[in-house]
Order: sequence, then structure tokens, then C-alpha cells
Amino acid sequence: VRSYGAFSEGLSIKRRYLTAKGETAGALRVRDLAVLEVTIDSTQRLALENSAVEVRVPPGVEIENPRLEGSVQFPWTARQKDLWRPDYVEVRDEAVQLFGTLKHGLQRYYVVVRVVTPGTFFNPPAVGAVMYNPEVRGATEAGTVEITLAE
Repeated sequence: VRSYGAFSEGLSIKRRYLTAKGETAGALRVRDLAVLEVTIDSTQRLALENSAVEVRVPPGVEIENPRLEGSVQFPWTARQKDLWRPDYVEVRDEAVQLFGTLKHGLQRYYVVVRVVTPGTFFNPPAVGAVMYNPEVRGATEAGTVEITLAE
């Protein structure tokens, strides 16, 4: 996995892939369900109102829309103490957009994804900003992700 330039200007964003059990995913394999954990931290030492965070996924990975009947959810994600509950969530094919107030300190958001296509793909960054204060922003690194066939 190669990566390209994360930055934090008052808002720190990190992401990692987890297994269905909540453990760090060693690899992404076709037919796996995984959880994309996004960790957001206001380094401003205050709540950030009107925050927008966009979590994009690479090709080869599909977002499980939590609003659809039959979508897969993992109960352990809802039990996290530092769970961010945004005011509005927009689920698209390639990204989840989150809007709301970020409290001071670390908060997490979980996106369930299905791994569907093998190959090496560009992994776009997750980005965030305060909508009426664009100097407060941050992004994860961009890079590549390799998806292998299931065994």
C-alpha cells in the first residue's frame, strides 16, 4: 500500500479497515464484509459546528447502505463510547457524506462495505472541513489498496 499526503489543520481524520469482528483487517478479499472505521478529532479543543466529512471508498468496494432493508450492520459498532452521530448522512455509491457537529475530542464513524472486485485500486482520501470556516480542515492519506480473490 502506497500513500500520499495526509494533513490536519484543526481537524484530524484517520481511517482503517476492520473485519466483521472489529479486528484490524490484514487484507481485503473478494466476498468479505469489512468495516471502514473513520476516526475524527477536533484539534481545536472545541466543538466544530457545521462540519462535513466525506468518506470515499476505492473501486472494488461497495458501501452497504444502512437505510436499505436487509443491509448488514454489526452491533458492536453502535456500542462504541466515542461514536459520532451526525445530523445528516448521505450514502452514495462511492462515498458517505456526513454533516453535523463534531464534539471536542476523538469520535468514530463506521461504514460497512462489501469487497467485490479483485485488483489494485486507488484509495481516495477521506476529507473533512468546517463549512463556514474552511481553514479548519483535514484529510487522510490517499494511496492504493489491493483486493485479492477469496480462498
